[in-house]
Formats: sequence, C-alpha cells, structure tokens
Amino acid sequence: MKLTTNYGLKKPEGTDTVNIDDLNDNADILDTKLKALDVEVTETKKSVSDGKLLIAAAITLQGVATAATDTFARMAANIKAIITGAGNAIASVVLEGYTFTNATGVETSGTMKHLTNRATITHATDNATRVIPGDAAFMLTNSDGVHRVEIRYNGEQGFVTPNTLFAIATGTMATAGGLTAVKLLAGQGAFGLSGTATNDATATAERLLYPNTAYVKGSKVTGTMPDNTTLSSNGTVPGISSSYPNVPSRTADNYSPQINTNTDGVKRISMCPPKGYYQGNAASYISRPASEFGNAATNQVLSGATFTSENGLKVSGTMANLINQSITLTAADKRPVIVGAEVWQTTNSDGTTRVCIRGGKAGYIDNNIIFAAPQTSIASILGITATKIVTGNTICGVAGTRKYADEYAHADWWTGTLSFSSTEQSVSIGTDTSSGWIQFEVLSYSTTYSIGQGNSIFLPVGKPSGHSGYFINWNSSSNVYWVAIDRASNGACTLRYRRINGSSASIPIVVRRIINTNADINGW
Repeated sequence: MKLTTNYGLKKPEGTDTVNIDDLNDNADILDTKLKALDVEVTETKKSVSDGKLLIAAAITLQGVATAATDTFARMAANIKAIITGAGNAIASVVLEGYTFTNATGVETSGTMKHLTNRATITHATDNATRVIPGDAAFMLTNSDGVHRVEIRYNGEQGFVTPNTLFAIATGTMATAGGLTAVKLLAGQGAFGLSGTATNDATATAERLLYPNTAYVKGSKVTGTMPDNTTLSSNGTVPGISSSYPNVPSRTADNYSPQINTNTDGVKRISMCPPKGYYQGNAASYISRPASEFGNAATNQVLSGATFTSENGLKVSGTMANLINQSITLTAADKRPVIVGAEVWQTTNSDGTTRVCIRGGKAGYIDNNIIFAAPQTSIASILGITATKIVTGNTICGVAGTRKYADEYAHADWWTGTLSFSSTEQSVSIGTDTSSGWIQFEVLSYSTTYSIGQGNSIFLPVGKPSGHSGYFINWNSSSNVYWVAIDRASNGACTLRYRRINGSSASIPIVVRRIINTNADINGW
C-alpha cells in the first residue's frame, strides 16, 4: 500500500484487501487539515479587512478620500494621488519662523532674515517705526522719467514690512543732490550746510560767453553763448575769403535772406544771424550761399537794368532789346519787324506742320514783335510754282500760269443715275486708250446734291495696275457720298460708288472726259 506525499493518505493497491479503517484514517486526516485551513482563512480575511480599514483612514487623512471597501488597485491609485510636497523653495527664501515643504516632501524651516524685526534703530524716541541704514545716496531721473533721491541698502538680504524706513546721513544726501554752501543763500541752512550765496545775480547760460563760468544765486553757470569771432569755437567755420581766411563767416538761418522795407522806409536785404557773440570792426560776418540770390548772367538781363546774383552785386545786364528795330510792319503800323535769317517748313513736336523763321539774333522781344521772311523764300519751301497757280492769281510773289480745265475741250462722256447705299457698287463707263493724262469730272446737275461738283480726277494710262482717284462731297453734315474712278492699263474705266453716311439716295451723275497732254497737269 502506498501513501500520498503531503498528508500521508493511504492509497490501496490492486492486490490489497479493502480495509474500512484505512478509509476512516484518511477522512480524519482530511478533516483535521481542512479545519486548520478554515481557521487560517478566517483570520487572514480579518487581518486584511482590518488593514484596509487602517490604510483607507491613512490615505483619507492625506487628503484623498478612500473607503475600506475600495479595492487594493483603487487604494494604490489614491496613494499615488497624495501630494507629498511641491515647488522649488529653499530655506533662504522662506521667512525665518515659518516652515515649508518642497518637491522633496521634507518639512523645512525658513532662514530668510526679518530685517524689520532685527532693526535696532527707530524713527524717534517716541516713534517705534523701524529704520534700516543705507550706505549711499543718489539723485537722478529714473527710467520712468521721474527725478528721485535714491538710498542704497547694501546689507544682508532679507524681508521688510511696510512702513519700514531707509535712511542716510544728511551730509551724504547733500552730496548726492549736489548741494553746497555756495548754492544756499546766505543765512539759510539745509542738510547740515549753512548758505553763503548772494541772490542779486541775473546771468543765464545763453547770455554768458562760452566757456566762461559764473555763480548765479548759488549755482555755477557755464556759458553757452557761441563765440562767433573765431573759426573753431562752434565747429569748423569757413573764412570769408582766400584773402581773409581767418575772418569767420557764419551761415545765416535758413529762413533768410528776405527783402523788406524797414521802418525807416529803406528797402533792404535782411539776414538772420545765428545766435552768439560778434565782434565789430569787420572781425566776423554772416552769409548765405550766393545761389540763393539767383543765377542770372549779364546776357540774361536786359541792357539798362541791373541785378544781383551769384555772378555779382548790382551787375548791369547786356541782353539786346530787339524791340528797337529800324524796319516796321508798314509806314503807318510801327510794330517792329525782325528779318529772319533762315526759313523752312517742318512738322513740329506737337504734330503740326508749320513754316518756321529763325530770328538770327539773341535778345528781348515782346508780343508785338513780328518775324518776317521774303515772299520768294516762303514760296520756295512750300513748293509754290507758277504752273500750280491759276492764271491771273499771285501767291507769295509767284504769278500763276495754269489754265482752267474749262479751257480744254471736254464733253459729257457718261450719264446715269446711281443708287447710293452702304454697299459699294460699280458700273463700267467706257474705255479710253488715249495716251497721257485724262481728266475726269464727276458732277451732278441736280440742285439737291453736289456730288463732285467742280472737282476733277487726273488719271494716266499705261500703268501696270491702272490708276484711281476719288471725291467726297456732301450737301449736309449728315449725308456723305463717295465716288471713285478706276482707269486700268488697257483703258477700261469703272466708276465705283457708295454711301458713307446719311440716307440712301438715287442721284443723277455726269462724267466728263477732258483729254490733255499739257505738262501743267502732270503732278497733280
């Protein structure tokens, strides 16, 4: 028979005889062991319950509410939530007599000295306000712009309460404020000093020549008045000229010079000198740049007049007066005439073509002056010739030799009524193979329309692409009609026409043909 390892329970084998006592022994052993285990479990549960009660109370006491019935996981989380200490304070920054806890969690006593409580000096025998002595005093304007007397404390660091006084010896305070006996009026005292100054001086810095000094009512005054008798008292100052390099010349203020009629009735040029001291007897001068008086030269000012500029004082002008001319417009009209030195025709910068006359003389003119040129010069530059002027007429001294078209043989060549519309139309009016130039006239005998009346087109023959001409005439500003004639190289003539503006109309038209090989037609 075998036994179990832990409790020695009997394990009958297959060959053993079953014995009831063996079974009872095993039951007794198990009963004893289970009872002992039950007692142990009960005691353990009681111990755990009592322990959780104590732990919960301890955690709650640290500011984190915890129940005895909470799980161990909840209690562990609550323990982590307990604040044991925070911050970075050290003993030297905590007032003595007080404790603190920082991130270490250790309660520590402060060591910062309470300077007010430690002070042994009081404001007066009957005033217990504590006084802390300083070691230096200053007087100046602080960063907020306020001028203050400052007392420096240079002792141990520590804590002061409101109404604590910082003090300095009166002599130190007087020194800080720049106070001396000579700055106090005689018979007066302050900060332990007895005044010695008088009170009848009136000098000010700007009225005292630099760098001289004086005492006025106890205060030392350093003069600021510029000395304008030297070249360097107020910076580099130029000499008046190369001949007198040591005589200073001060620049007058920017708002001068001015021309004024003074109260004595005399008109003068006035300049405002810079402030300062000036010695008489030509020892110093004031000036402004000569360019401020102008830059005119003698040839820019009319002869007989004087002027002042950077080129001199009261200089006489030399500009010629061109108004005084020996030639006048007519014997009766005395407006002066200047005969031009050159004549030409050109298109000016404003796009207008003009005949230009160059005067050839420099000088003064007014709005009555007249520029003139010979007629022949004008005719030449305009291309005026006798063949371009109708016989019996003269232009710019050139007598015309051209005949009227009516002097040549002519006849009505084609007649018809044209219906003018906005679309260009054409009609063949015949063939002319004559050599030379052919003059065509397009006209209307109607009293209502004036298309081409009195106008001519001159067309050559023998041109590879033919030649065309046109007129535009109208009987009112609202009706405009266009007519053109083409003469091809083979002599075929075509009349083209259309309405440009206004109403459509049917107009009777006559085309005249005038054959002429006279040279005076060529070129038109």
